[in-house]
Amino acid sequence: MNRLKSNKLREVMLIWLIGLVAFSAHTQEISRPLKIMSFNIRNSKLDEGANSWQNRKDILFSLIKNSDPDIIGMQEVTAEQRSELEEHFSNYATYGRGRSADGGDEETTIFVKKSIAILDRGIFWFSETPKEAGSRYEGEGLPRICTWVKLKRGGHVFFVYNVHLSTESWATEKSAKFLVEKISEISASNPAFLLGDFNQGETSKTIKTLVDAGFIDSYRQIRPEEEERWTFHDFCGHDYWAWGLFWFEDPSRYDYIFYRDQDEITVQNAQIIEDSADGGYPSDHYPIISTFQLK
Repeated sequence: MNRLKSNKLREVMLIWLIGLVAFSAHTQEISRPLKIMSFNIRNSKLDEGANSWQNRKDILFSLIKNSDPDIIGMQEVTAEQRSELEEHFSNYATYGRGRSADGGDEETTIFVKKSIAILDRGIFWFSETPKEAGSRYEGEGLPRICTWVKLKRGGHVFFVYNVHLSTESWATEKSAKFLVEKISEISASNPAFLLGDFNQGETSKTIKTLVDAGFIDSYRQIRPEEEERWTFHDFCGHDYWAWGLFWFEDPSRYDYIFYRDQDEITVQNAQIIEDSADGGYPSDHYPIISTFQLK
């Protein structure tokens, strides 16, 4: 009888310990900061000599591994690149599709660590018919898309939107207004992150539209006094500043990570990553990364 009681006590203690470990792991996951990266990786379609995909992909892989983001929004991703990235980063789930009607061409792919649950996902086009694959605004040269996911980590549910907007200012302004409407429609009152290559500087109407609608620029929130910096550098690094300032009036930070809902999200850090290896860069854009705390 005593032996039976002793065995029963051990079973109860074991169940209690398992529950305690599970609760501790859940608590740690909830409290752990969330790292989000936006990265225009430059498509692999062109032969660009030393800057071709095959010559720079290892630098890119190393940068992502060292940064260890929980979520990555990539722009200009081709099917070839996505396949290699998925093979190299098997601990991430991915979602995206090509912007053209047949599903080809570039993607705005989202990579999410598999420890984070994907509850829903979708894509829409910047056009008068956003559900129509390959559609675009009249006068726009290429289709432009937004890829989004609804995520859950611990007890937090939030949305991530990833875009690569037009190089035409009129189209980006129109797209920004549409984004504000669409994110409100899809996310409702849930916290949301909006990231990508917006092809517009901080003082543009495009960025002002987003800020006026309540989207907070995480980089500017952390570095309010810093002068605007290039994130596009055309594989030239800081040398781009020298001739870029000659051709352009002011530097323009095209890449952003915005967040919405200060009550649920606090930004802890934000940086532009300027890493290179032996003079070579992983892309013609610097990746950006921001760290958040979900309350």
